[in-house]
Amino acid sequence: MRELAQLSRRGLYKDRSPEVIPIPAEPNFIGGETTLVHSGPWEYLTRVPWIIYGPGHIDARGDIGTPVTMADLAPTTAELIGFDGYRAPDGKPRTEGLTQRGTPRLVVTVVWDGGGYNVLNHYPDSWPFVSKMMEEGVSYTDFSIGSNPSVTPSIHTSLGTGAFPRSHGVVGLKMRTQDGAYVNPVGGSDPARIMVPSLSDLYDRALDNKPKTGMLGSVSWHIGMVGHGAAFQGGDRDPVALLEHERPVVKTNPSFYSLPDIDAPGQLDRLVDETDLEDGERDGKWFDRPLETQKDISKTPAAVRYNRVLLERMIEREGFGADRIPDLLYVNFKSMDLAGHAYSFLSKDMPRLLEAEDSALRQLKRFLDAKVGKERWVMMLTADHGQTLFPKDSGAWPIRGGELAADLNRRFDPSADGVDLIDRVGASGIYVNTDQLEDVTLNEIARWVGDYRLSENLKDSEEVPGYYEGERDDRIFDAVLVRGKLVVPSCEG
Repeated sequence: MRELAQLSRRGLYKDRSPEVIPIPAEPNFIGGETTLVHSGPWEYLTRVPWIIYGPGHIDARGDIGTPVTMADLAPTTAELIGFDGYRAPDGKPRTEGLTQRGTPRLVVTVVWDGGGYNVLNHYPDSWPFVSKMMEEGVSYTDFSIGSNPSVTPSIHTSLGTGAFPRSHGVVGLKMRTQDGAYVNPVGGSDPARIMVPSLSDLYDRALDNKPKTGMLGSVSWHIGMVGHGAAFQGGDRDPVALLEHERPVVKTNPSFYSLPDIDAPGQLDRLVDETDLEDGERDGKWFDRPLETQKDISKTPAAVRYNRVLLERMIEREGFGADRIPDLLYVNFKSMDLAGHAYSFLSKDMPRLLEAEDSALRQLKRFLDAKVGKERWVMMLTADHGQTLFPKDSGAWPIRGGELAADLNRRFDPSADGVDLIDRVGASGIYVNTDQLEDVTLNEIARWVGDYRLSENLKDSEEVPGYYEGERDDRIFDAVLVRGKLVVPSCEG
């Protein structure tokens, strides 16, 4: 429990975070029965791969059991490219297996969104090329994202900055502002709320913006990998492309980044046709999944393959790896995460998507050898989190945040002043209007939550569903923190 609490403490940033953080009893989570969330400190969400592969620069060390976190990725990258003097806020360079024989011209960091070990281990035969990368490079087997919440914007920003949310400030999908609003911390691809510079920010400026640093992703939550662009003093408009889920076009925020000319709609049409035929029929479907809209396509191998096409066009057209100054390129493959949210990783889609993403890396390796040159590049592969199962498959109780908030307000806020004491309960915790605290303390709220039972979270006359692997009177949280302090260390007994 102390380790889980540490992950949660690293995820806090001043007033942006919830005051009270309950840790649900695994596999419970705060969310809906059909709305899969992956916010939590448990190993099935926090254990992800970190593989460093690059013949000529990375020794074939295979598995390394050193405990490492996502915050170590940026300083290790700095070590690879010879950026002396870089100090990450929270991470340390990991040099096991690095060959000091020149520097690579390009480091490509690939994130498999939702590609944690609980997914990979469920389909061990679906990623043969990644297995080869592990054997012929370095694979950290005790690698953790390092903080909680285990959500996309927080972890991608940790990857890019070498910092945990306690330092970089991107605390979740939403953050609370000083005026009490809840906003996307990087909404509109605006990096203003990222509180520390990224490795790319510092490296680019130190070399007078001569290196190429850029990113290919799909949502604004990914921009923490590359950093502030022109918003950073002395920085420039780094190439950043986000492939939309609703339309087959790439976009950027031109105030801070440049938009690379990589759109290839004709190629996407061809890839959709090929994906349609994988089941032997041209019927507008990938097996039984529709291929009608870009949102449909984004959860299929067609999107994975198009992502690779765009990545190769970006490398070639922007000149990544074209000279001796090392360049940095960050890439997110989103399809596994989208399919996991929609269908869970137990669906038949997941091994097929894994195979497609694995194949994309094999083809990327060939492309890098041809365009950048053999022994002139390094590829890193990691993931931002694992995936959650539907409660009917895991036996979890999906804790209803709205019901918990209402119960807390009934217990601790009997006044009728129109302002609730408990402002919001989300997957990351309980936000309290602290100016409404009068006859109650945050610790008292935490202790009450620690004793909260499943029966209290049910609707009137509702029965416990048959899939739940527990009892009606179960406590549904394992521990509760208040502003990072473990107030209720165990809710058992």
